[in-house]
Amino acid sequence: MSDRSQTARPSAWRWIAYALTWWVVLLGLWLLFVDSLARPEVLVGLAAAALATLAALGIRARGGVRYHFRWRWLLLLRGVPVDVLRDSWLLAALLWRRIVRGERPAAAFRTVPFPIGGDDPTSAARRAFVVSATSVAPNTYVVRVDRAQGTALIHQLAPDPPDQTRSPLVGMP
Repeated sequence: MSDRSQTARPSAWRWIAYALTWWVVLLGLWLLFVDSLARPEVLVGLAAAALATLAALGIRARGGVRYHFRWRWLLLLRGVPVDVLRDSWLLAALLWRRIVRGERPAAAFRTVPFPIGGDDPTSAARRAFVVSATSVAPNTYVVRVDRAQGTALIHQLAPDPPDQTRSPLVGMP
């Protein structure tokens, strides 16, 4: 057996394990979401998981995206449950006013400062964390991050007052 085939085998097994892991996890998520084991649902889930797995393999083949998560960032999530409850109540009130009075919400897009950081794995992880954590509460979600300007475009159904000094982004002062 040549040296080349011996070194290629573990890599091939790693790719197979990577693909199977993605496929099984994604299929499991699909089945949890649809809450059905009906044949059509399972077949669509098999196909969707296969397509998503191919996308993951393609990303990995091109070098992937590297993240370096800091566990202390989890402390920034302590205010998120309160934000979710407050925003849920706020949106319920907006819905009630829309149904009862016919009032349209004063939704707005806002640009807020968002220090982007560099292209290193820690900065990439921080951006993904802040965007995801901010978008959990139902009133505010991040539409886009502008790396050149160091800003984030957010959408709010019930906009914060313009003079608010606290950033709506999780973990930002």
